[in-house]
This record gives sequence, structure tokens and C-alpha cells, in this order.
Amino acid sequence: MSSANGKVFSIWWCLPLAGIAVLCIFPPLHFHALDAASSQTPDGKKPLDAPAFVESFWKGQLTKAGSTATDAALLIQAVRKSIPDSQKKYGHSSGLGGAVYFFISGTGKIISAGTNTVSLAITGGDNVEIVLQTGNVFGNAVRDGTGLLSASDYPNSREFNDIASELNLRVEKSVLPLLRQKAMAGKVVKFTGCAETSPEDTSVLPLQVIPINVEFP
Repeated sequence: MSSANGKVFSIWWCLPLAGIAVLCIFPPLHFHALDAASSQTPDGKKPLDAPAFVESFWKGQLTKAGSTATDAALLIQAVRKSIPDSQKKYGHSSGLGGAVYFFISGTGKIISAGTNTVSLAITGGDNVEIVLQTGNVFGNAVRDGTGLLSASDYPNSREFNDIASELNLRVEKSVLPLLRQKAMAGKVVKFTGCAETSPEDTSVLPLQVIPINVEFP
């Protein structure tokens, strides 16, 4: 009986020692909050704050770039002569997907205003040559249309795509409400915007434009 008890006491004495040995071999694990772990990129930099970036870009670079946009009437004339030549002369490509973008500005007469579009005549007459999109904004035309932003300037595609999403949201909130409210047939509107085309296009008129600025003189 005593020998059995002795074995029991020996086992209980050994358990703490075994635990110490395990801790020595396998030190305690440290768990980090996901927020802290994801607050830096692999190179140690903080991830892009897309809303803050777009706020600064919109009021700075993008506003200044409006003065360099291609005149809409000039572009329309070039497109009528040759789409490939107009894309080569006035367009640019982001290198993603082969799309060719135009960054244009102009003044046009509103021919019609629908739920998601405002149709304009630019060069005179009543022929619709530009269609301003007024529905929800998707895609990369606003981000890539100006040629001011390059994917190579960002560490990953997620950040570059976040910029596109924030720019689209900015258009929806800051530009489109005014356009929907004031657009009426017969009125004149001044606009700046971005249009996406393809090298395979055989017709691009009327040009589909996402407006980034509109004014009603």
C-alpha cells in the first residue's frame, strides 16, 4: 500500500517538472491582434489610405489637369476621320487590359436627359456626340482616364483598385447629383471627363463619358 502511495506521490512531483521541461522546449506563443499585424505592408510601410489619397488627388492634381484635357470638338473630328489615329494621338493606355482612354473637356447643348444619361451635341446641330453617364460608376476610367496614376507606383493591385473605387464614389457623390438636378434639354453644360475605348472599336460615337466636373454657365 505504501509503495503504491509512493508511486502516486512520485507522479505528482514529476508533473510540474515535466511542465517546466515542455515550456523550455516550446516557449509560449505570442498572439498579435490582426489589426496590428495588418497595419503594415511587407516592406514596413503603412497601407494606403485611399479616401485620404483621393481627397488630396481630387483637389490637387486632378483639378489642375483639367486645363490639359483634350478639347471634345477636336477629338470628335479626329475620331470621325480615324479611330486608331485618334487613339494614338489623344488617348493613352494604362497597360491593364488594353483599354485606351481619353481625357476630354468641352461645352455642349443638352439634347436629352434620361435616368442614367445626359446626351450632348458638341459641334453644332442636334447630333448626339457625347453621352455623360449619370448612373452608378464602375470600372477604372476615372482612375486611368487622366494618365496621372500608374499601377507601378503602388505595391499591390489592391491599393490601386481601392483608388479606383474611391474615385468612382467621389464622382457619384460630388458630380452626378448636380448633373441630374440641372440637366434639361436645351441647356448648355461645360464638362470634363474620362472615356474608355478599345483598340478593336469600329465606332465610338457617341462617346460615353464619365464626368469628373460639370458647370452650368
